[in-house]
Amino acid sequence: MLQCLIAFISVVVFFISAVSVQAAEDKLTGDYLQVDYYYAELSQGYDPWQDYLLNYVLQVDSNNMLRLEFSAQSHFKESGVLVGVENTRVINDWWYGSVHVATSSGGFFLPRKRMDLSLSKKWLTNKSLISTLAYTYYDAKDSHYDNNYALELIYYFPRNWVISAGFKLNNSQPGAVVATRKILAITYGRNKERYLVFKVDDGTEAYQIIGPENFKTEFASTEYSFTWREWLTKRFGINALVNHYSASYARNGVQLGVFYEY
Repeated sequence: MLQCLIAFISVVVFFISAVSVQAAEDKLTGDYLQVDYYYAELSQGYDPWQDYLLNYVLQVDSNNMLRLEFSAQSHFKESGVLVGVENTRVINDWWYGSVHVATSSGGFFLPRKRMDLSLSKKWLTNKSLISTLAYTYYDAKDSHYDNNYALELIYYFPRNWVISAGFKLNNSQPGAVVATRKILAITYGRNKERYLVFKVDDGTEAYQIIGPENFKTEFASTEYSFTWREWLTKRFGINALVNHYSASYARNGVQLGVFYEY
């Protein structure tokens, strides 16, 4: 945990105090507010899930974008609130990264604290390939915590197609329970018009909390999702998602939301 804290402080200091650098060609764009509602039916006699989600993105300057998140969630007959903040910083034309921290109140299924760090690099002369290395520390409200390491590759094809592939390695303690996941997403669309995204997330999970003193360990799961994001005007639009999760129980969910760009 001490090493995680040192890494976190070092990255925060870098992102806050780094001297001004040449802005990237693709400037960060904001600001926007998005509100979503998620509802899911579960099998095996579990109660439905309901989430109320709020995200506010503020472009601080040409190199920094701040995201504030708030969600009220109800899972497995218990409710809780999650709050978080994330900063994404453009380092130069080829590099950018982000720092995210979150905590919660109530909800045994929510993290006591969470930290995410990522660093991305653009490749090729047209910068159409992006690689990202990421690390997540997740401190659960039961007796376990996770260290998650991820690698993602994104390629931008002509004619508005994007494909991303990722691999995650998770180490949970106590017990050094290892889990791996493979993620593939295909996106079609362009900014200010619409985005259509199909995503498959498949692999194993180390821990899943389904009650205050009840959790599952070392099991396989798969999740499919489809997202539709549509601009109705230059500033206002809708966001919709459907997903299906299968493991020891099945979950079928629908998310509907609106967003407004300032």
